[in-house]
Amino acid sequence: MMFAQIVVLEYIHTEDEPRSFTYEIPTELHDRMTIGHLVIVPFGNRRLPGLVIALPETSAIKNLKSIEALLDPQPALSPAQFELAKWISETTLAPLHECIELFLPPGIQGRVDTLYTLVDAELPAKLSATQSELVALLRKRGPLRSAQIDRALPRKNWQEAVRSLTRRNLIEKQSILMPPSVRPKLAKYVRLIADRSASIVDQARSDLSARSEVADRRSRILDYLAHENKPVWISWVYAETGANLADLQALADRELIALGEEEVWRDPLADKSFVSIDPPHLTHDQASVWDKIQLNLSPPSTPYLLHGITGSGKTEIYLRAVAETLAQHKRALVLVPEIALTPQTVQRFAARFAGRVGVIHSGLSDGERYDVWRKTRAGAIDVIIGPRSAVFAPIDRLGLIVIDEEHEGSYKQEHRPFYHAREVALQLARLTNATVILGSATPSLESWSRAQRGEFKLLTLPRRIIGHTQSIQDQQTRYHIEAKSFQPTDVDDARYAEMPPVDIVDLRAEIKSGNPHIFSRRLQNALADVLNRNEQAILFINRRGAATFVLCRDCGHVLKCPRCDSPLTYHEPIDQPQKVTMLICHTCNHREPQPNECPNCHSKRIRYFGTGTQKVEAALKELIPEARTLRWDRDTTSGKDSHEIILQHFIQHEADVLIGTQMIAKGLDLPLVTLVGVISADTTLHLPDFRSSERTFQVLAQVVGRAGRSILGGRAIIQTYAPDNYAIEAAAQHDYESFAKKELEFRQQAAYPPFTRLARLLIRDANADRAKREAEKVATQLDSLLTRSGIARDSIIGPAPCFFAKLRDQYRWHIALRHPDPVSIVRELRLTPAWRIDIDPLSML
Repeated sequence: MMFAQIVVLEYIHTEDEPRSFTYEIPTELHDRMTIGHLVIVPFGNRRLPGLVIALPETSAIKNLKSIEALLDPQPALSPAQFELAKWISETTLAPLHECIELFLPPGIQGRVDTLYTLVDAELPAKLSATQSELVALLRKRGPLRSAQIDRALPRKNWQEAVRSLTRRNLIEKQSILMPPSVRPKLAKYVRLIADRSASIVDQARSDLSARSEVADRRSRILDYLAHENKPVWISWVYAETGANLADLQALADRELIALGEEEVWRDPLADKSFVSIDPPHLTHDQASVWDKIQLNLSPPSTPYLLHGITGSGKTEIYLRAVAETLAQHKRALVLVPEIALTPQTVQRFAARFAGRVGVIHSGLSDGERYDVWRKTRAGAIDVIIGPRSAVFAPIDRLGLIVIDEEHEGSYKQEHRPFYHAREVALQLARLTNATVILGSATPSLESWSRAQRGEFKLLTLPRRIIGHTQSIQDQQTRYHIEAKSFQPTDVDDARYAEMPPVDIVDLRAEIKSGNPHIFSRRLQNALADVLNRNEQAILFINRRGAATFVLCRDCGHVLKCPRCDSPLTYHEPIDQPQKVTMLICHTCNHREPQPNECPNCHSKRIRYFGTGTQKVEAALKELIPEARTLRWDRDTTSGKDSHEIILQHFIQHEADVLIGTQMIAKGLDLPLVTLVGVISADTTLHLPDFRSSERTFQVLAQVVGRAGRSILGGRAIIQTYAPDNYAIEAAAQHDYESFAKKELEFRQQAAYPPFTRLARLLIRDANADRAKREAEKVATQLDSLLTRSGIARDSIIGPAPCFFAKLRDQYRWHIALRHPDPVSIVRELRLTPAWRIDIDPLSML
């Protein structure tokens, strides 16, 4: 007798969750069952999907239930992936089954539904109208699933009716497992039967030669198949001959052709062409970096942190590392932070490694993601590119993980499990003996500190490469432009360029001089010049989070908490009879009414702050009516391939100005962009989050780096009410190291990461008082735990309302814990399921 320990892939409400269960393996599966297999198991009166996590030799439990079937003949998780799932569960405190599901393709584990059957019994005379309809439906059609009843009785509360009939034993219900929602795609093909002699086919043509439309179509089918001399997809036959299925079936009945079907891969790159390019010569900076990586690529060593300014040639280092990995018969994973970056990244990698690249991201259909997952597991893809979810792809013989723009917050999942793809990738590399390269022009302070401590090897690319001779000539020809003078490099055919000059505009001075417009006079003039030269501009709106801090537009004063110096947050009146607008500190819960004038200069122009993309677009149209604009924000990128479409339109110069939010700050390469305008740098700067200065510096440094990336050169203009802020000044000077030094001094004094770790505990409740009471109760419990451990009370921050105090009719309170090992403390708390636990949070909003 053989046994399997199985994690059931559905939430089970038990106090000691997560749990696994032991089942007996049926004889027919003894030789096929391994760890990582997806199976169907009976669970109570239900049939549920589960994953095999162990194969114990014995079991102390008698009369075990037996596994019913395999969902997939191949294991869904490799041993390394299962170890990684356990690690994610342990470090995020998320249930194991949720962590396992991260690795599964969409729809493969099946779905649970309920089957309703009418009992063959005498029904009572009095039934409600809905009960009568339900009984008549089941009597006519037989047992039905919930989804089928939903469609048959739309807008009817049949659930209440069925509960009543079930209690009276007039209807039986049974939990069933539905087939997976995603399956391999099958396509029909047609072939001329090879063993039929030519004379028979010729005779058939002769028989069909009678002048009729049907005969003509069927004769064309035979001619087309004879010419192709191979099986042809049925859709092609339809397109080429005008035939229909009845024509094919008639010829098949005469045994002249055969119809069949064959599995085809859904490939999101199938309709795209990529021109192969030769690797460029490396500059001295690149060669120095590459020599260090190549020397230690196999066997792998300490992870590399590649700090290269925007346009310094980091991607070429990634490409060389991937090429070397493939030469060693291993595979590579390339992570990018956003779908928006995927088109250009895929273009570069697919051009270098034709036919060996696959892409995974949420913009694909379930079928496409399922097939890319299967092809990867089968070893048919050597390079996987995608955002954070790509780290869970089933890549065998993994040799390299590249994490581009490693500082980006989108690598952190914002719902349970709250994993960070960077940390998951580092752990995956430990489990698979792979090399990791983290790259960024503005590394996260956590990664920078790890490099300073020697946990990462720091490599630098300090100069911007404008291009090589051929690419410069190509740009001149394509855009009909003349190259400016650039610095020669140590490579004959390459050129360096200075980083674009950045002007900081003080918006307080603009208002005092009589210009209340969204655009400063300097930005207005720069936009007009760019459009006159037939070049392009980017207008960036810093809208991460809600822009609801309160600022004086005359002196730039930001209202802050008198107790902890955090920016006070504007709150609309919520459920208050007085309807008083309050300013709240989201660190200590200090509250005060919004003043009518600035306490610093007594100006009346004090208000909450924020501007959207539509408002900026309207203002630009009013200023320059002939300007062709494109918006790139959440509202314009909801459709399939919308990121790629918008990017292509702009690259092809179908618009003059691209207006967008965070998406356009990433590593895009746009040759005609010679101006970047930041509408306001202050939005993230004054958010009540200890990372606000870091985020501000990163996004500004990244977005101004979009300018001057071609032979045209470029400039950037940053508009701000805080021109003397060190994050803004350092971004304008392209000076990461001075920013990091100052910000790390603040973090150390305030005992924030990377000098300690954080856990964020967040409660949501429809009742405001209940949410507050629960938060205070857990804070007391946490205080008691820390006291017993001899840890100071100031390790707890809060409880306080969240920055977004109410979302989707739920009031939100949170507590932050500072501790070297927050998991060990939080694990001891007695928390209800309403609590969200985020270990090492990236946002405190």
